[in-house]
This record gives sequence, structure tokens and C-alpha cells, in this order.
Amino acid sequence: MKNIGSVSFVVMMAGLLLLGASAMAEDGGFAVDDAKNFLQTMMGSSFGDVEVAGDVVTYYNLDGTVRCRCEYEFAGKEAVTFGGEEFDWYKFELKSGDEACSEYKYLIATGAHSEGDDGMVHWHMRYGNSSFDDLINNLEYVMWYPTLAEGEISAEKLAENYGEGAPMLGAMMKAARAPSITLDAWNGTWSNPGMILDDSAMDPVYEAMAMAANSAEEPEKIQIYDAQGELISLSVEEAAEEAHGDLCLCAAVAARVTQVAISELFGDEIPTQGMLKVSYHHPGQGQRECFEYILTSECVDYVPSGDSKNLNLEDHFVYEFVRRDAGAVFETRVKVGVIPEEFFDLRYKVEGFSKGWHEDQPTEEEKAAFMQKKSEARKNILTMEAHQIFEGLDGNVAEGAVSTASA
Repeated sequence: MKNIGSVSFVVMMAGLLLLGASAMAEDGGFAVDDAKNFLQTMMGSSFGDVEVAGDVVTYYNLDGTVRCRCEYEFAGKEAVTFGGEEFDWYKFELKSGDEACSEYKYLIATGAHSEGDDGMVHWHMRYGNSSFDDLINNLEYVMWYPTLAEGEISAEKLAENYGEGAPMLGAMMKAARAPSITLDAWNGTWSNPGMILDDSAMDPVYEAMAMAANSAEEPEKIQIYDAQGELISLSVEEAAEEAHGDLCLCAAVAARVTQVAISELFGDEIPTQGMLKVSYHHPGQGQRECFEYILTSECVDYVPSGDSKNLNLEDHFVYEFVRRDAGAVFETRVKVGVIPEEFFDLRYKVEGFSKGWHEDQPTEEEKAAFMQKKSEARKNILTMEAHQIFEGLDGNVAEGAVSTASA
């Protein structure tokens, strides 16, 4: 299968802001039926499976009979951003077809992609007879993502894939209340997983979503007083975005490791800016801006290490924090596997070419793989437990001991 573009479904959908009233129980709690309603609304469509052959799309009815065959022509693409992640809507306009094709006059589609190496290969689309602008920018459609999966998909496989994303989907429920391109990239017969959401195999997914949505636990904040005694209290995402203007991977790592360092060195105490200093080795602007935003520039020390163009865990994701009033030191590094190994080579191929480090133009497949691995790494940094991300979390070291992360 040819990939035009790729975007992480979880990252993209984290930008949803609205949830239909029918998807929330009247008492404010969430039940498994609410989770089912949420997915059915999000993935709802007027057709069953879809087959793409060249520029012709065949829409099938739920009983497997042909609903209509529609021929499209490419009408450009439009970049949009959800939850800090940019992706492209590829636009196709009806050229000819059956009378029933009028319902699908305008078709927009993402590139085919998957969550991880073993994830379900799928793409998202919207359709209508109004306009491309309406499909892309109408807030009534902000949660509408009919989804097509490659080949045949069983309810068990769908439950396995969506089960892994249940915490994020539950959080969404809670938070929500170019060159000429043809449809060749979508060639093949695509199953519509929205047809099997009623299967009992999906029940564990709905239960996990409801449990996540009902959880009263709030994300741990980065808390520190400024020089005037005003409390700065930010989530990791807020700190990265306010400091760097974007929730990039390097800023996310800086914010998360600072959060962990404060917990390790101060325990329940809230420090004041000037009390915590960091030495780091990542050459990225995002890390520097994030550290300086939280700790102030006087408490941030960049120490070059390794090849700044070819990043790696050993040289560039290592940190030393010092509690200046007590002399306590917390040393840590990002664990192997948190950032996919392939990310580093792909970064050099893709970003290195754009920055003039080399002249080997990356392929579209390499670009798509780089975006996927970067999104996967950022997701890990934002969602995994601290002890799963960083070495040396041996408990509070505020009394002057040195952590063992660098051992």
C-alpha cells in the first residue's frame, strides 16, 4: 500500500473539543453505553465497506450490495492541526457516478497509517455535498471521523487496537462534552469497523473508556514559585506549549523530566525559581526554551555532547538536576525503547535534508515513518509512568544524596 501521508490517530483525536450531549449520561458520569455512543457517533457513516480502484470509489450497503460507484478527481490538500499535530486532508471532488453519488460529492481523506508496527492499518474520511471548507472547518464535524481499515477486520482485532487507546478515548469523552495526487493511494477493499461496534468483543474497550472518563485523578502539575512568590502550575503539555509554542518531542521531554526532578528532589515541597539547576545535552531549541521557562535561564546549562546532527539516547537525553540549597543531585536519562530506535535515523534523513546536512532526499515513506515514530515517542513521554520513561527513580533524594541514574 502506498502511503501519501500519516498522522497518529490518538494524537490527532486528542484535539477534539466537542462531544454530543447524547454521549454523556445525565448525572455527569460515564457508562459503557456512553462510550459506545461516542465511538458510533465519531465513526458513523451512511455506507458499509468501501473499495477504491484508481479514482473510482465503490460504496457498499451494510448488506454487501453496491450502494454506488463514484469517480473522483483530486482537488488539492489542506493542512490542519489537532492537538499540536499537523496532518493533511486530501480533497477529492465527484467527477461522475451514479445518482446516489450526490451524497458523496466531496470526499476528504487522511493517508493510510497505523498506531505502531502491529496496529490496524486504516484511514479517516469525511464526505458530503456542501463544500470542502464545510467538511474541514465546520465545528459540527470536529468529532466525525468515519474510519476504514485495510482488508477484513474482526471485532476482536478492533477491540485489541482500540483497547490500547481506551485511556485516551476516555479522556476525550471527559474533555469533550502538491503534485497531482489520485485515489491510487487508497486502492483496495476497506472494511468499515464502525459496523461491528455492537459486537460483544468491544465491551472491554467501552468499560476501559468509561473507567478512564470517570477517573477523578488529575494529571500531575509542574509547580514552582517565581521570584515574586507567584505560583506557576502547569501540566507537561502546557509548559511545553507555552515555552516553545508547540508540543514538540524535545520540549515534551524537557517538561516531563523537570516535573520528575522536582518530585525527586523536593518531594511535597514546592521550590522557588533559582533553587533548581539543570545541565543537559540536547541541542534542540525546544529543550532550552522549556527549561528556561520553568527554571529561568540562569539555572540552565547546555553542555554539548556527541554529534548534534545525529541524536542518540546516550549522548543527548541525559540530565543532571541540582537542588542548590541542599546540594542534592538527581541524574537521569531516557530509557531505551521510550523513543523508538528508528526515530533517530529517520530524523537525520528527513530533517537533515531540510536543514542542508546532506543531499539525499528522503522518500515519502521515510517522511511518513518519521512522523509516526516522532508521534509515538511524544505519546510515550506524555502518557507513560515516570519510572517507565526515566532511569534512576529510586525515591526522594532531597537530603543531599545522589541518584544512581548515571551508574
